[in-house]
Amino acid sequence: MFDSGLPTAELFMGDPVSAGELTAEDNSSGALERYHNTVHMWVGRHKNEKNEPFIDMGDFSTAAKDMLFCGHHSNVDRLWDLYRTYRGKKVVFDNNDWLNAEFIFYDENKEVVKINVMDSLSTLDLVYTYKDVPTPWMQRARPKRPAAKPRSGSFSMVPVTEFGTEPRPLVDAPVRVLVPRPKAGRSQEEKEDENEVIVVDGIEVLDEGPVRFDVFIATPFGNFAGPDYGLPAGSFVKLTHAHKEGHKHRKAKLKLGITRLLEDLKAEKAQKLVVTFVSRTGSVNLGGFHVDLFKADN
Repeated sequence: MFDSGLPTAELFMGDPVSAGELTAEDNSSGALERYHNTVHMWVGRHKNEKNEPFIDMGDFSTAAKDMLFCGHHSNVDRLWDLYRTYRGKKVVFDNNDWLNAEFIFYDENKEVVKINVMDSLSTLDLVYTYKDVPTPWMQRARPKRPAAKPRSGSFSMVPVTEFGTEPRPLVDAPVRVLVPRPKAGRSQEEKEDENEVIVVDGIEVLDEGPVRFDVFIATPFGNFAGPDYGLPAGSFVKLTHAHKEGHKHRKAKLKLGITRLLEDLKAEKAQKLVVTFVSRTGSVNLGGFHVDLFKADN
């Protein structure tokens, strides 16, 4: 799903936050941050029957003690470099607050130095590069991932309705809803001009631990959903921070580009979609969601 953010930078990098601002409740982190958080969660130790806390990569306050920490963040930087390469090295944002943001730190000579974002977007400007290796996972002819199936229950079709106006809890049982698309059967030119995006609003985290839920897309059979969840569109991932106040009841938004996924699903002519939210860990309330068209900027 790396390529889902190529047409629209905010889907890969997230919504901008200017210096001095707090992250707003309706800000969405980008795909790069979700990849980053997912690896932290995979490596960090999960709670067990002794109720031991998450440690090392599983908690921001201890992550840097893990031997994987530096290698992991180097790979995040490599993904940024690949993203710029696939976009033709084009400027991702033209927000001057972001481009002129400054970082002050000590260099290898123990001297205090200052550098801004504008001068650190390219690895070549920082006098290093990454080895050029094949990226078969970026090819459009990639093998289809198997459809996710419910973990229990019958395999018959089930009725689905639209989300409604009230928040819905996502704890143990999946939430399956029907959503209309802004336009079906778009031409290739239209798809290149606007990226189709699932927007999940008002995500409220209900506990202090890590949270992850996955999002799947399928085509409906009238007002019924089939026996599997369809293809994965992406995930919402937040890590615990044991020493940060206000970690409980965090709020956020999720944006997932689905234009190319709909091609894989052969659902481009579908008027509506079945979207399934599957909780993996933690508890959230979903405030609402819709499908929208975002102007491509590449």
